[in-house]
Amino acid sequence: MKTIKFAFALLLLFIATGCEKERMEGTLVIKMDRVPDEVVADPRAYIYNIAHLDDAIATVHFGPHSKEAEITLNVGDYAVDPIGWHMYPKKFFQIRQGQTTVVEYKEK
Repeated sequence: MKTIKFAFALLLLFIATGCEKERMEGTLVIKMDRVPDEVVADPRAYIYNIAHLDDAIATVHFGPHSKEAEITLNVGDYAVDPIGWHMYPKKFFQIRQGQTTVVEYKEK
């Protein structure tokens, strides 16, 4: 009987302390040198999983005249494509658990 009580107490201890799993997510920050005049009305970028470059999994909207945007993504390999910004090419990057990945676009 003491063994059962001990096991039950131990089980409650594990539940109470909670072995909380960390989320398998990271943060992407996209920084632009400038927002081109032709896209000021609706500046955005599409995010793609590199396994499926045909379909965007997310759209990141920049505020009016904003040069930075942030999104939380699952761990994995991705691409970002600023729509309508011909001076900025598609870039590839990796999201790591609990870390921030910064993709910067600098005007040439």
